[in-house]
Amino acid sequence: MMEQVADQNQFGDQQNRLPEEFPDQLAPAEDAEWVLVPVTHVDHARRRRRMKLLAAGVLVTLSLIAAWMYKRTVDPVRALDEYDAGERALRIAHYQEAIVSFDRAISLNSDFADAYTMRGRANVAVVKPAAAIPDFDKAISLRPRDPMGYLDRGSAYLTLEEFKKALDDFNRAVEVDPTLERAYNLRGITLRSMGQLKPALEDLTKAVNIIPNMDNLFQREIGRAHV
Repeated sequence: MMEQVADQNQFGDQQNRLPEEFPDQLAPAEDAEWVLVPVTHVDHARRRRRMKLLAAGVLVTLSLIAAWMYKRTVDPVRALDEYDAGERALRIAHYQEAIVSFDRAISLNSDFADAYTMRGRANVAVVKPAAAIPDFDKAISLRPRDPMGYLDRGSAYLTLEEFKKALDDFNRAVEVDPTLERAYNLRGITLRSMGQLKPALEDLTKAVNIIPNMDNLFQREIGRAHV
């Protein structure tokens, strides 16, 4: 026991003597000064490499964020799924449901011409031809050589009894595709509504000559009755 106390006293004495034996390790020298270390070209090169690596990391991160945001806002695959859902709803006359699906398809792909066309047709089906015209405008701007765009918009104008605009669209459809019987049929109906009975009958006859279906035959007979 006495030996342990002696050891502890000796250890305490050593601690108390440390400042005297090693003063330069426990307290700064009074005359210490800052020393400026010169920066070499090697240091500059290392710093540039670190900055380049940091910039590359930032660019990669921003690219990943941009890709994720693009995937969320522009996704052709999801847009096609929504379009298919809209078509299914349209076939069973669920027009409002179809419009919602086409809305989503367009929000995912703003250049989806078919989605604009089908949304326009759905609006015509719920007797909103005026709401359909901007969609047909967009579809035509995306595919100006597609005669169906002019046919759809002309039909909307015909429903609104804007006969001159309807006639212009049907003329354009015939120019793009001279074999499109539906364009002759609708142009004949438009001309008849405008009182131009003879050219109306000529168009209705052309429609029958291309496709002699019931609607074309019926419209031609009405045209004959009016001449």
